Amino acid sequence: AGPAVNVVIAFGLWLVMGRFLGSEDLARVAQGESDLLGDLLAINVMLVVFNLVPAFPMDGGRVLRSLLALRMKHSRATRIAAVIGQGIAVIFGTIGLFGHPMLLFIAIFVFFGAQQEAAYALMKEAVDETRLSSLMDPAPLLLSPGMPVIEAAKAAILQPAEFFPVVDGNLRLLGKVPASTLAEAIQSGTGADVGSIMAGDVASLRADAPLAQAIDVFRASSAGIVVIVNSADQMVGILRRDKVSSALPVSGNY
Repeated sequence: AGPAVNVVIAFGLWLVMGRFLGSEDLARVAQGESDLLGDLLAINVMLVVFNLVPAFPMDGGRVLRSLLALRMKHSRATRIAAVIGQGIAVIFGTIGLFGHPMLLFIAIFVFFGAQQEAAYALMKEAVDETRLSSLMDPAPLLLSPGMPVIEAAKAAILQPAEFFPVVDGNLRLLGKVPASTLAEAIQSGTGADVGSIMAGDVASLRADAPLAQAIDVFRASSAGIVVIVNSADQMVGILRRDKVSSALPVSGNY
């Protein structure tokens, strides 16, 4: 869209001026000798030419990426366009070292811009295509609402965890009992069964959900674990916060 705007402006100015821009006009612009309309026409023509250079992440590089993406995955097209853009940046930088300082600044922008765009494409691919079923761990100790607290505590000693999911007879998730709550119930003697100390605020996600959903959940809370369920809301595993971070090509805190 950027180069297209410049094309429209240049065409409009050409209609107003009644002629197209020649090489002598460009020379006069470079020397500051042209009139206002000539300057505007020349600048827009130069912007079109410059922006269409296939140096990602400039407009020309994005056009190149779009063409490549017609035949391959978006992330791979981005990586190829980024490599080409960095190659052009090296050429710009080399020319800039020999008398064109502005090209040197452009080269730095293009080189690191392409690098960042490629890294973002890799992360987006991982976030969109990775399913939670490939990252989850097996479910920890499962408790039932009618299980005596003392019995749950004995089982928890053998299988320590941050919290213990509470499920019904069909393995459908009902809630959770944090390990700290279970310990307090034993010490104080409160709660005859697990159902009486169970908390209902447990975050759960579908096993076939994309990684993006887990990132949103972890960003919105301080929870270290999310419960994973299947299409029948039966618990099938847990997802830890550190597993989400390790699944991303670029490290981040979630």
